[in-house]
Amino acid sequence: MVPRQQQSGFSLAELLVAMFVAVALYAMFVGPSRAFLQRQKLERCAENLRKLHMVLSLYANEHDGAFPAADGACASDDVFAALVPRYTSDRSFFACPATGHSGETRADFAYVAGLRKDGDASLLASDAQVNTEPKLHGVKLFADVEGIRGGNHGKAGGNLLFTDGRVETIGTEAPRDISPPPGAKLLNPTQ
Repeated sequence: MVPRQQQSGFSLAELLVAMFVAVALYAMFVGPSRAFLQRQKLERCAENLRKLHMVLSLYANEHDGAFPAADGACASDDVFAALVPRYTSDRSFFACPATGHSGETRADFAYVAGLRKDGDASLLASDAQVNTEPKLHGVKLFADVEGIRGGNHGKAGGNLLFTDGRVETIGTEAPRDISPPPGAKLLNPTQ
C-alpha cells in the first residue's frame, strides 16, 4: 500500500466557518457603530442649533426682542448672512454635521422669521424641512432619506430649536402642531 500524502491548506468547511464568524463579527460591531455615529451627528447638530440660538439672541437683544426678519429673504441663508460679521465671524454652526457642508457657503437649517424673543416658545429653527407648509401633528417634517431636502439625518429624524433655546430631537413626523404663528414665515435653506 502506498501511503497517501497529506495536503496542506484549509478544507471547504473550515473556510465557511471562518467566513461565517467574520460576517457575524462585522454585523455585531459595524451595525451599532453606524447608529452611534448617527446619534453623534444629531448631538453635534443640536449643539450647532444652540450656538445659532445664542447668536440670534444677541441680535434680538439689540433689536427690541425681535429675531431677524425675512424682508425679501427667499431662504434661511439670506437671514443668517445678516448675522455675519457683527454677531458672529464663525459660520460653521450654520451647517448640520450630517450633511458634510462647512456652513461657509450655505446653511443647513430652516428658520422661522418674524418671531420675538419674549413671545410664546415656538419653533425658531430646525434641520431643513421637506417643505415650508404648516406642520400639524403627524405631518412629515423631515425626509427619511439623506441627501434630499429635509433629509439631513435620514430616518433618524432631526432637531428643532425653540425661541426659549430648547432643542428637541424628533423623528421624521411632527409630534404636535409646530406651525409658525400668524405673521411668521418658515424659510428653508437654499438647496
